[in-house]
Amino acid sequence: MAALATILFMAQTEPLLRDIPLPLPLPAVALAAILVLAFLAHILFVDLLLGGALLTLWAELRGRREARYLGLARAVAATITVNKSLAVVLGVAPLLAINTLYPVFFYPATVLTGRMWISLVPILIAAFLLLYLHKYRWEQLSRRPALRLGVLGLAVALLLLVPLIFLTNVNLMLFPERWGGVRGFWSATLLPNVLPRYLHFVCAALAATGLFLVGWMRRPAYPAAERVPGFTRSELLRLGYRLALVASLAQLALGPLNFFTLPWHGVTWELAGIFTAGLAFALVAMHQIGRELRGPDTGVGRRFWAVVALLSVTVLCMGWGRHAYRENTLAPHRAQMVQPVGQPVQTDVSTADRRP
Repeated sequence: MAALATILFMAQTEPLLRDIPLPLPLPAVALAAILVLAFLAHILFVDLLLGGALLTLWAELRGRREARYLGLARAVAATITVNKSLAVVLGVAPLLAINTLYPVFFYPATVLTGRMWISLVPILIAAFLLLYLHKYRWEQLSRRPALRLGVLGLAVALLLLVPLIFLTNVNLMLFPERWGGVRGFWSATLLPNVLPRYLHFVCAALAATGLFLVGWMRRPAYPAAERVPGFTRSELLRLGYRLALVASLAQLALGPLNFFTLPWHGVTWELAGIFTAGLAFALVAMHQIGRELRGPDTGVGRRFWAVVALLSVTVLCMGWGRHAYRENTLAPHRAQMVQPVGQPVQTDVSTADRRP
């Protein structure tokens, strides 16, 4: 792999790729289904981890002026480490699936971003330790609120770096024709679609966290007055819905930027249709959230499961669409891999960034 990295750094032309002559352990369709569904399950808890940490940080900052928000910060912080554990466990399956389906593309991308990629391990360890410190030493750190805020702020900064590394890597694997021009991780972040997709992901994390807050605190068994003193249950539900709605509206603004920065040789009418269907369900879900916010306190939360169902369809469409785009983008390179050595390649991907 080190030799591969040297060649790629020196070359400015598209690398010659050769497939690994080993059979797949499962049919490709089954592996693709596992990849998409397992990734969506994993990313749900990643969203709740990151979004919960951001919400806790905001509530703790707000709590410096209004003490009741400190109770909200503590209540949300109690869920973060649980969601963290589920995110880590559920991340194994999609990582194995993508390594199995796309090793020729995935491994060179990890080599080109090698230092940052391997740094994920210490970054995550440090972030998780800081989150545990913030959660289980809340009372002790309350005597030094600036220190407690600093612990959480550092954990959030580390968590924000993690999806940027992952998104940069999985974006880079789609464009072998760009590998020769990459000069490390920060160079790879400047490739098309990385930063728009990252901002879109952060908004999705906040939207998911807002809905999680509604679902968690709408339960009759949840002692809202005891866990979050100073808030009524309806106020907490409205807060969660507002967060979900504002973050979803931000996604609507970022969505076209995300789509139109995709290199166009992987975009098809079918892909546009998938994303449009997901957008339609999201719009209906946001309309339902708006009705919840405009309704009386006694009715807040009644449409929660309808909103979740609608957004679940949106998430499935987005997951399916991303996989379809990945397959479309890598198809020319797979066609090259089946060509005998020395035979001219018929597929041209040199115009990857030109619109049709």
